[in-house]
Amino acid sequence: MHYWRPSEEIGEVLEFEKLEYIFPKVKIIYQIIKDKKLLDKYVCFTFNEGVLSLRFSDECHRSEINNLKYVDSRNPGQYGRKELWPLYTMENSEFEKWYLSKGAGPGFGAEITDYVFVDSVNLLEVLSNYEPIVTIHHSVNDI
Repeated sequence: MHYWRPSEEIGEVLEFEKLEYIFPKVKIIYQIIKDKKLLDKYVCFTFNEGVLSLRFSDECHRSEINNLKYVDSRNPGQYGRKELWPLYTMENSEFEKWYLSKGAGPGFGAEITDYVFVDSVNLLEVLSNYEPIVTIHHSVNDI
């Protein structure tokens, strides 16, 4: 499991706002929390090419991520979850294995990535062949 850091503006916690699906585009929107303060900033993850699959998980599944091996690009020699962070990527995850076991192909790209979004309540996993476009907004209405 890798820390995923697509923007320095993203805080240590995200608050789920909404998920939009208009074929084939998927948008996932979170409000940014920094230093325990809910900011008037929102981060939007846009999968323009669609996604292969997505799932929400409950608190029980969230606790399992603490037992995984973490790799941080800022400190590649250190393993383990050293800090609170809301975004991760995984290769060959259990979710990906489940998806492929159903006879679904790998999609249009050569590699599947499991994008993991952790907020204060949920864990959202998105399987995609493409990295989402990440944008920061000052109002949810601007997205």
